[in-house]
Formats: sequence, C-alpha cells, structure tokens
Amino acid sequence: MDEHVEDDEQEFPSLYDGPSRVARDFNDLVADGEQELYIGCSKYSKLSFLVKLYHIKCMCSVSDKTISTIQDLLRDAFDHAKLLRTFYEAKKTIRKLGIEYKKTDDCPNDCMLYRGDDEDLTKCKQCGTSRWKQKARKGNDIDIYLQPLVDELKQLWDGVKTYDANTKCTFKMFVALMWTVRFDGQVENRDSPKILFGTDILRQQSNVHVSFGKMINMIGQIRCNGEDANQCDSNWKKSVFFDLPYWKESILCHNLDVMHIEKNVCNNVVFTILNDSEKSKDNLKAQKDLQCMGIRLELWPHDGEKYSSAIFTMSNSQKDIFLKTLQKVVFPDSYSSNIMHCVDLRQRKLTGLKSHDCHILMEHLLPILVKNALLAPVARSWYLGRMKQYARNRDHAEGSIAEGYLSEEILTFFSRYLDNIETKMNRPVRVNDQPNGVISNACEIMFPKVGKALGAATHFKLNQMERHQAHHHVLVNCEAVSEFID
Repeated sequence: MDEHVEDDEQEFPSLYDGPSRVARDFNDLVADGEQELYIGCSKYSKLSFLVKLYHIKCMCSVSDKTISTIQDLLRDAFDHAKLLRTFYEAKKTIRKLGIEYKKTDDCPNDCMLYRGDDEDLTKCKQCGTSRWKQKARKGNDIDIYLQPLVDELKQLWDGVKTYDANTKCTFKMFVALMWTVRFDGQVENRDSPKILFGTDILRQQSNVHVSFGKMINMIGQIRCNGEDANQCDSNWKKSVFFDLPYWKESILCHNLDVMHIEKNVCNNVVFTILNDSEKSKDNLKAQKDLQCMGIRLELWPHDGEKYSSAIFTMSNSQKDIFLKTLQKVVFPDSYSSNIMHCVDLRQRKLTGLKSHDCHILMEHLLPILVKNALLAPVARSWYLGRMKQYARNRDHAEGSIAEGYLSEEILTFFSRYLDNIETKMNRPVRVNDQPNGVISNACEIMFPKVGKALGAATHFKLNQMERHQAHHHVLVNCEAVSEFID
C-alpha cells in the first residue's frame, strides 16, 4: 500500500502536503543513526548494525534466505535490540541510502529508448516495432544507450551540490568530460591529417543526419551497395557527446585507446605462436597476401588451400610447457587477475584475457614463457559468471541481477566508513609480499621474510659462475658490507 502511495506522490506531488519522500527518507536515516541498537549500546546504532550486517551478506555472497534466517535468530536471541522484523524491511532501509536505478525499455532494433517524452509509447517511432517484442539480435548502436549518461553529464556541467567530508562543508562541484577513446583496428597508411577542433568537426557534420537502429542500418547498407556508393554517408555519424554544451569547444575529442591496442598486439602474438586455429594471424589469408605481394616465396600456400606453419609456431609439447608455466605464475594481490583461470590445457588455448592481463603478459611474462617453451625438448567469462551469481530469482533474472549489483555497489561505497569489520577495502591480502618492518639482522635486508612457500623446499648447489654472481649481488646491495667497500 505504501509503495502505491509513494508512486502517486511522485506522479502528483501537488496533491500531497508535508515533506517529500526524499526528505522523509533522510529523516528516517538520521533517526536510525542516532538510535542505540539497545539501551546503553554506544558502539552500534540501529543503522550502523544493519549496514554492517548487509555488508557481510554482499561481501560473502550470502543468500537472502540465509541472511533472513540469521536475522530471525538475532531477533529471537536479543529481543531487546532494535532489529528490523523482516529482511524486506532491511532492504527498504538500505535503499533509502540514495543509490538507485531506473529501468528503461529500448527498441528491439536499437532505434530509441522509451524515456522522457517517449516514455509512454507502445511502439518505436523510428521503425514501428512493438515495444514488447523480444530482442532478436545483438545491438551496436551505443549512442542510444549513452543518452542517459549525456543527461547526467549536462547536470554535472551545470553543477551539483557536494559534501566535503574533510572540511564538513557543502560546495558546488562542476564536472566536464575531457575526451573519449576510439579504436577501429584498421591500418592507417595516409599522411597525418590536419588537426580539427570540435567546431570544425561539427561544421563538417552539419548535413549528416543519422537515424539509429537495425532497420535503418540495413537499408543504408543496401543503398551503399548500389551505384551511388561513393555518395553514401550511412557510415558517418555525429557523436552523441556533441549534445554537451562544451563538446564543440574541445581541442582533443578523442584519444587512442592504448590499452586496447596493446591487448590486440598481445592477442595477435600469443595466438599466432600458439597456432590458434581461429585467432592466429598466420593463416591461409595471410599466406595468400604474401603471394599477391610477390614476397616470401617459402610461405606461399601450396596445393590450393594448404600451407606450412611459420617457424615461430609452437609444437604441442611446447604449447603445454608455455601454458603450464603461465598457469603456475603467482602474483601479488591487485597486481593482475588470476590468469590461471584463462588457461585451457585440454584445448591448449588462452581465453578471457583482459586488457591489464595482456599488459602484464607483454611487459613481464611473454619472454619467460617463450624461453621456457623453446628450451624444452622437441573466459568475458568472469563478468558473465559474476552477473550470474546475482540472479537469485530465475523468473525475474534481470531485476534480480540489478538488485544484487546495486546492493553490492551501495555497501562497497559505505564500507569505506565502517570500522572494526572486514571490508573489501581492508581485508587481508591473499599473497602477503610486504615486509613486516622488523629487521632482526643484516641478512634480512637482503632476504626479508615475506610471502609464503610454494610446495616443499628443494636444495641445489651453485656452480662457480652462479656463486660469483651471488657474491657480487650481496656486495652491491647489502648495507651491512657497504662500509667496507671504498
């Protein structure tokens, strides 16, 4: 009943007197924050206990059923404590903290979003497709889905009131989008173009009219394949960010996506030396290109569709060593993701590498991995898996994922202000590679007791060259002997 009243109040605010819903929610939070969990309790308020309990649920991926059972047990054991009766009430209180989302329908052909003046339409005003038709194909008209972001950027440009916790004052914060990153993967052989400012680009695109959506794009593609292909402008579009009042004045609108470029280079190198049947650049097409250019005769395809592998591709035994070595690498926390999960030894493949993983691979690991393999005798998955964990209710998967993701975002933010509890911000690291700060003797300067052992200890003897190198390293790096070196 209360939810219907709140909906009516938002739709017809003039019919309701008194504080708004937002004001009432704020007053409720202040009251809960000042109310002791029980008489004489100065450590926890009613609100702080609820936030910490809900934070544990999100951090440890505890189900709603489990946390409801725990809440019932606490309420039964401590009947004098100010605990909420149901988990549903707890979620409503958490929602009052102010972070929320709004569901917006889109056209199945990516033509438009049903928002603003178009919120009540039942069919697309571009292609006429019913609003309730299921999406048939993957969309790529990203500008349509950037429109809510542009609205928020406009609001930030005008300024928003922000609380500074350090000075305990409120100020007006102004935010501007500096630039975006773009990468189309195509080789550019032309000379460097003239530098254009935003006003120049906007003037050149003054006659470019773009309609988004699959139906429009397909029609445009048919037009491009006709006789007037040179006059076709369906591949041009004006950036949605030109709706921002300051974007046309920007000197640098787009930057190169360096991490994306490095990821592509890394993928090309790794998949080629692993001779991946789908992603290797040493394929039949590349061999035919060499033949067309009249170079590298030894690499031309022969007998029609057959070709020899390049000398740098690995054998199956070398692939096994390459991948097993990568699988055993251990990194400090937050240095890289767990690359072990990207290794598929059965199919001899690497999948699911993210941009930062490729950076680590290119900068540090690739020379070692290739060296080990050559000296030998002759899963996007994480993200989808994470979203799947939020889907508690299969009948309403989208809403369940949105609710779970939002709850975790709220509690991760507020965990920065929690004390005496493990959070994502202060949890112990999995691999402790930091010195303890206590140096008991000069030897520990060179060999600090950090990290943890992997497997049983092994012993080996140094040869004369290795002993000389170790001796030189100690002389150069150990502070205990520095006073004897002149």
